[in-house]
Amino acid sequence: IGGRPLAQLAHAARARRLAYVPQQQTAVFAFTVAQVVLMGRAAHVGWIAQPRPPDRAAADEAMARVGIAGLAQRPLTQLSGGERQLALIARALAQDAAILVLDEPTANLDFGNKLRVLREIVFRHGLPATAALEDGLSILEAADLRARLDALLAKGTDQ
Repeated sequence: IGGRPLAQLAHAARARRLAYVPQQQTAVFAFTVAQVVLMGRAAHVGWIAQPRPPDRAAADEAMARVGIAGLAQRPLTQLSGGERQLALIARALAQDAAILVLDEPTANLDFGNKLRVLREIVFRHGLPATAALEDGLSILEAADLRARLDALLAKGTDQ
């Protein structure tokens, strides 16, 4: 990353540069969605420091970007698989890393949320991302989708 081997970067430096979204994650503890997304700010906060207002704002913005702001106070253990996946994506976005590594980021999402995730992560914000996409959505299909989304955005519509 940045011309340096990953192993040479300190853990905190890696976390500030690289965010990871797993294909799925089992919710063991009943953290709220807001708490889980705020955990994405850990690399910016410090070991024993409390999150500051800018960290909370980044978490709130990330939840809004993927459409789960209304779930902020719900425990992760009570969410559907798709809602839980959106929370993990929001956590990675809140991390504000330069690079995203995504393992089937659209797993468990309905078609509308798949489009939202692809648009937010890759197309609108131009974040470098490495993604393994499931269910036949190939890189070529994603490129075609990007062209269609770019055309829609150029017309001034958000549909």
